[in-house]
Amino acid sequence: MSRTELDLSVRPREFTLDSLSEDLGFSYSHLGRLVARIPAHGYQQFVVRSSSGKSRVICAPADWLKSLQRDLVDLVFSRLEVSDRVFSQRGRSAVENAEQHLSRQYMLVVDIVDCFPSITQSMIQTALMAEGFSPEIAGLLTRIATHKGRLPQGPPTSPAILNCVMREIDRDLELEAQNCGAVYTRYMDDLCFSSDLPLDALRRRVVKLLRSRGFRTSGRKTRIYGPGEPHIVTKISVSSALHAAPETLTELADAIRRYDRTPSVEAELSIRGRINWVKRLNREDGTRFEFDFQNTSGQRRKTRGVKTG
Repeated sequence: MSRTELDLSVRPREFTLDSLSEDLGFSYSHLGRLVARIPAHGYQQFVVRSSSGKSRVICAPADWLKSLQRDLVDLVFSRLEVSDRVFSQRGRSAVENAEQHLSRQYMLVVDIVDCFPSITQSMIQTALMAEGFSPEIAGLLTRIATHKGRLPQGPPTSPAILNCVMREIDRDLELEAQNCGAVYTRYMDDLCFSSDLPLDALRRRVVKLLRSRGFRTSGRKTRIYGPGEPHIVTKISVSSALHAAPETLTELADAIRRYDRTPSVEAELSIRGRINWVKRLNREDGTRFEFDFQNTSGQRRKTRGVKTG
């Protein structure tokens, strides 16, 4: 039985190269051979483009590496302390993140440009050593979790490492927000601030702080929403109640219309999943789309019955 099963309170400084390897089910020499394979055989890269045109380079780990990384998440990274202002962690969600900003007059949303690949091996190792890991353990964990000297987007370890690297930054951003009478939250690389006071001064301070820590922000993707405007964070509209973002609702309505012309099992499953997401945010919105889709699919079944009768 591994130490993980025996004692869930293991501290980072208690790990040695041999004990960590043993808890992962390997000898240190075997683990070293696996780590040596990562640069040449660990990843496959591909580009994913969103409906908005935003592209991301995804580094998909090989099955053997993904398994190792998942074990490290359970054994090590899930135990690291994370700011309670971060909602991209186990047991939290984008919905809870959005709820923190309900019914406020102003909202500032800051997107970090190329957030994951902006994080270097040096930044990761420094953050892990600040958590109490020895230089040897921090170096080993860093090599297992990085690709070409950077934090890749795609591996199961990357979100937890992002939270580790951002820990002190999250603390400083929360203090900046408090000084301006604002609330701060983060979901992955989406930083959100809300207040009943204008946020222009806070925006300048946030951008300056992030640049000093090695991150860039996009002026085009940084948004300040004022009174009377829809406040959008992680595709959720935040006003006096939560709603799916307007573009999400429009895309769902279009998908239902397309289904009416060219139905398929795959399209039906996709639409029902999207309706459930809308309904989770706002029951009234979801019920309306549910009714529209039931009418569309019901009418098609009725029409097919007439044709075959």
